[in-house]
Formats: sequence, C-alpha cells, structure tokens
Amino acid sequence: MTWVRLFSTYARNKRTGIFVLALSVLGLHVNASAEGDKELLQAPLPSLSESNWQWSVPVGFEFQLSGAEANDSQGKPGTMLYPGGNGLIFLASVMTHALINSTANQVKEQSATRRANKIVAPYRELLSQLDLNSLMGDLTTAWPPLGETFLPSGNAKLKNDWLVEVRPAFVLAADARTISAHIWIAFWPSSGSDRPKALRQVQVMSTPIKAEVPESVWKQDEGKRLRATLVGLVAEGLEIGLADAFVDPALPQRSVPFTDGREDSIERGQFIKSDCGRVLLRNLRGWLMSLPARSNSNSQPMDEHCATTTQRLG
Repeated sequence: MTWVRLFSTYARNKRTGIFVLALSVLGLHVNASAEGDKELLQAPLPSLSESNWQWSVPVGFEFQLSGAEANDSQGKPGTMLYPGGNGLIFLASVMTHALINSTANQVKEQSATRRANKIVAPYRELLSQLDLNSLMGDLTTAWPPLGETFLPSGNAKLKNDWLVEVRPAFVLAADARTISAHIWIAFWPSSGSDRPKALRQVQVMSTPIKAEVPESVWKQDEGKRLRATLVGLVAEGLEIGLADAFVDPALPQRSVPFTDGREDSIERGQFIKSDCGRVLLRNLRGWLMSLPARSNSNSQPMDEHCATTTQRLG
C-alpha cells in the first residue's frame, strides 16, 4: 500500500486515534533506531586478545557486487530523514514527501538500477563463480593472523568470549577503476545478547587501476586480480575496524582529499592519518574510511606494513 493510499484510508477511518498512535510509535522507532546505531558506532570496543575472539560471516549472507549507481543515493541531498516523536508531525512529513517525490523517486531509482546493472554486466560470468565463503577461505590463507581466528559459517560453535560478525558488500565504480568494500562489523558477546556491544562501519577503496581499459585488468587470468582485490579489501577493512583508531571527539571536521583514479575528490570528516599512499578518516556518519591519497599528498615513507597494504589493494 502506497503512502497516498494509506493517507486516503486514514481520512476515511474514524478510528484516527489508533492510527495516529501507530504512526507515533513508528516515528519513535525510526528515531530510536538511528540513535541506537549512532550509539553503537561510538561505543568502545571490547578488549580482544589473541585467544578470546573469533570472526565470521553470518549464515545466509551472500556475496554482492553492484554498480556504483545503486549505492550513491544514501545521504545525498533529497534523502529525507523523518522526524520521530509526534504522530501528526510524522504523518504530515511522510505525506508531504510522498506526494512530491514518490513518482520522481521511482523513476530515478529505476534509472539508477539500470545504470548499475550496466556497470557490472561485463563481469557477470566471473561474478557467478564467486561466493563469500570461498572468498573468506582465500582470506584466511593469504592473511594467516586473520585465518587463525576465522569461524566458518554454520560449521562450528563459538568457543571464545566474543564473536566479530562481518558483513561485506562491494561496489564497482562507474568507470570500473576502483572497487569499494562497505563492511559492517558487529561485536557480539558469547552470552547470547540480542544486541551487539559495539558496531563499526568501514569503507575501503582499492587503489585505482591506471590501464585505459580497466575491464581487461579485472578479467585477466580468469579474474585473478578481481578476486584478490575483493579479499584484500575485506582483510584491510577488518583490520581497520579492529584497530579502531581513536578519534578525539573535539577534533575539527575538515575536507580530506583523495583520488578515485580519474578525479581528485574530497570527503568531509575527521582526519586520522596518511600513510602508504592512503588517507584514513572518520566521516560525518561515523564510518572509518580508507581512500587512495592524491599523488601530491604528504604521507609516510613505505615500509613493510605499506607493502602488505599495497599487495592487498593493488
């Protein structure tokens, strides 16, 4: 049922008190959910040692790589966050937004989906051969420290105090020069809590491909570079999330420069560090982001750590 039809039903319904109460509860839920996520993103991480935690990908969580167009609407101008609390205010907000934007948004979303599908179309055959379990198997082999703490999905029971649940999703840029991993990391106690202790969201962008035709690089050797980059992005993102670089809340926001290979861009947030040809920051949503630095950015000399990062991300 669309919001317009819902409004008509509401106008005809004499039991308005019940309906407004339901909307008020929904509004409070939306507001509480957003506040809850913010609280978990800022919550301190549990103390993890070499022997008191394992990490895993949830059972049933599938591999997904989409075109950039399918993921770039969130947080941009025009995205509306409904106010919570008062049912009538919430109803008015929903109705106004629905009447003005419903049709236009549907057209835009359908168009964006078509463009996104077009971006990944050349890789359909390669992608059909990938699954998350096998990628995580590659990760545990390539990066032994992470392999030692890996808990295969559904194959064993948690034996330690903490389960670090990892949910990665991948985005191929419109020009196919970079792949970004968006990784949700939840820290669950073994006591069976219905709420994680803390949450981290990490975004890692691969080093841009310089070749004129990136598609040929990704497809070379039956997709070896593509597969290795996907694995490296998760490894890098997981280590960033676990390290959880401290950011002083009083640290001012600034525009942090980076490059996607074609254009120089900026991301607004709290700058953490610059090394290995990359910049690390916490953006305005509280996400930790690792992005390729501009070529003229000041960064520390390459070392063994940087060699690992370069190998992972290209």
